[in-house]
Amino acid sequence: MQHPSTTTATTTTTTATATTAASTSRREERLGSMSAWTPVAAFYAGALLLSWLAWLPLTLAAMGVWGGDPPQELHLLGSLGPMLSAFIVTAAWHGRPGVTALARRMVAWRGNLRWIALAVLVPLGLYALGVLVTRAVQGVWLDVGTLGQSPEYPWMPAVVAVLANLVFYGYGEEVGWRGFLLPRLQARSSALKSAVLVTLFWACWHIPLFAFADGFRKMGAIGIPGWLFSLLLGSVILTWLFNSSGGSILVVALFHAMLDVAINSPSDGVLMQNVVGGTLTVLGFVLVNRVGREHLARRPRVQETDAAA
Repeated sequence: MQHPSTTTATTTTTTATATTAASTSRREERLGSMSAWTPVAAFYAGALLLSWLAWLPLTLAAMGVWGGDPPQELHLLGSLGPMLSAFIVTAAWHGRPGVTALARRMVAWRGNLRWIALAVLVPLGLYALGVLVTRAVQGVWLDVGTLGQSPEYPWMPAVVAVLANLVFYGYGEEVGWRGFLLPRLQARSSALKSAVLVTLFWACWHIPLFAFADGFRKMGAIGIPGWLFSLLLGSVILTWLFNSSGGSILVVALFHAMLDVAINSPSDGVLMQNVVGGTLTVLGFVLVNRVGREHLARRPRVQETDAAA
């Protein structure tokens, strides 16, 4: 028979060992969670740093702090910040294979032709709808010949302006927001929650534009809630396109660029812009209802994780 004191000591030791193991497991879980968020934090810090530094001269000049006349093209340059940061962080964590995989998704067209068509035709269709509604309500035809031209860069031919939208706003933003950030958020949360979180990151990144970009300056404080809501619905639609196409950055970059072209073409069509925005809002709600919050697609959502380099 075992001595009672020995039994008690053994039980105490076993309990202490179990408690220590549980504590260690929780600590490792917390550390693992922190480590998983490190690439996300590094990406976002890099995106803000690269973009905001490029925009700093425009911001200071607009605020009257600096009397210089910086080129407006710095707006385009700064829009590459999310893409550059995504590649830098991907290279740090995954090396050349990760960079290659990210670059390939920028041209992922195989099996995605219908999504590419949707990405291009839906914004153009919304523009056409806005033109027709304007004609029916106001009795005037908008100048569709201005489609593709840029009010911010009037010297650009329409074709050049559309390509600039694709390179700087389409790829410049979407490689970061959807190509890098979204899959990492979706590895921990539903697609809808991830789309909401991306919206928060995305919205804060735009802050300097309220100082120097005409569209944002004219918006005023009263227009910010509506802009945030449109950004959220845009994030939902882009998440649907991204997941439905199996993570094609090409698809979301095209949609982003063409939507910017449709909304910002210098036609003075306020009603047209409202029609486009309102229709997108309805589309966003319909998508959530039809495909569900978990994946925002008919297929599993795209997920990525990062192991320490």
